[in-house]
Formats: sequence, C-alpha cells, structure tokens
Amino acid sequence: MVVRSKMSVSNPINGKIMKVEFIVSDMTCGHCVQSITEAVQACEPDAGVVAVTATHRVTVEPVRNPAAIEAAIRDAGYSPVLA
Repeated sequence: MVVRSKMSVSNPINGKIMKVEFIVSDMTCGHCVQSITEAVQACEPDAGVVAVTATHRVTVEPVRNPAAIEAAIRDAGYSPVLA
C-alpha cells in the first residue's frame, strides 16, 4: 500500500527543501499509515508524507525539524529509524 498526502512547498528553507526518510518496521497496514501521516502533519502541517507499507518506508518533505518528526511518529506508537 502506498499513500501520498498533499504537499505544499510555498516556503522552502534557505532555498532548499529538506527531506527525511524513516524505516518504520511496525507500520504494516493502512491504519498505521493514516496514524503516522496524521502525527507527522500535526507537527509539520505543510509536509508531504509518502508511506509504503511493503518497504516500511516513510518519506517526509519538506521538513524543518527531523527530530520532531521522529518524536511524533514515536508518540503515535511506532518505532522509526532513520533510513
């Protein structure tokens, strides 16, 4: 399953768009994807999230604070590891 959320890139940081990728081995279904997407967008409202359950990969772009994204995924009950 691949889920893509909307992405708004109206305000790039220093002319660059930062991207972060996590492996979330306990993301196994559509509900997991939805929970992670909602958690990420709660702390980075303009971020686009691509989550692929087959590879357990979550990509977030643009990101201002990767540590906050990781914490948000953890707070949602998952175990992200930087890819």
